[in-house]
Order: sequence, then structure tokens, then C-alpha cells
Amino acid sequence: MNLPDIIPIQFGITLIPSNWGSKATIFIFPIVLLLVPTFMSKKTINSQEKSITGRIATEIIMLIVLAVILIMMIGAYYLYFKMI
Repeated sequence: MNLPDIIPIQFGITLIPSNWGSKATIFIFPIVLLLVPTFMSKKTINSQEKSITGRIATEIIMLIVLAVILIMMIGAYYLYFKMI
């Protein structure tokens, strides 16, 4: 599937595009969504959990939550590009 060179990235209240961007902008949000929690969670997990099993359980829960969010975003992108 080929993306157009310019895609809408923001919609107004009437669902008319109010801002446009290049096709590379669709990857910014998923990348930020994956990188920020990954770097921020290590310090929080290590400072709050003293036991190894608690730390591992917390990391597994964080990975599951991030995976669910990623799957939801992929589904949203799929629906968006299906409409185009």
C-alpha cells in the first residue's frame, strides 16, 4: 500500500483536516509511545520494587500494557488507511 506524500495529521471538530504532514509523521507517535515508557519505567520499577520477583512481574505487566497499546494503534492505523 502506498501512502500519499501529504496526509492529514489533525482534525477539527467537524472532522475536516486542519493540519497536514508528510507520510513519515505517522511513525512519530508509535515510536514515542514505545520509547518514553521504556526508559522511564526502569528507574521507577527499580526504586519501588525490592524483590526480584516483584520487579520481573512489574516489567511483564508493563510490557503487556505496551503491547496492547501498540496493537490498538496498529488497528487504528489499519482502519484509517482502509478509509482512504
